[in-house]
Amino acid sequence: MNRNITITQNSGYTLVEVMISVVIIGVMASLAIPNFNNIIEKTRTSEGFEILTTLLHQQEVYKLETGNGVNYATLLSQLGVTFATIDNFNQPTVANNATALASIVRSTGAYTLTINSSGTISCTPTAGFCTKFGCTLGDGNDCN
Repeated sequence: MNRNITITQNSGYTLVEVMISVVIIGVMASLAIPNFNNIIEKTRTSEGFEILTTLLHQQEVYKLETGNGVNYATLLSQLGVTFATIDNFNQPTVANNATALASIVRSTGAYTLTINSSGTISCTPTAGFCTKFGCTLGDGNDCN
């Protein structure tokens, strides 16, 4: 009596191989997600930069139109600028102060962006969010 014995080889992955793959993917994700979040925050910050640059130009126009060449607007309404939708920041404020012509606070309250009369945008507080998206020029908190 001849019996044919066939040996079949199972193809697939062992539990150890699957576990190692899951660990590797987890480590890669833990390294990538913080960088991804910083890139997203930097993109959101560009909205604030755009608003502050617009306000700087409007402050200069206001100073020239009022005729005195010295005073800047102290109210946003004096500039004739309205922002229909601001997604990532609270409403900006303006001041008659050459070192802080306009400022805008992130809607989460994490940081404040301020622009001076020379167009330099600063971020406070300097630690945390500000350094994550590149505000380290000049005195340590300049963003451009």
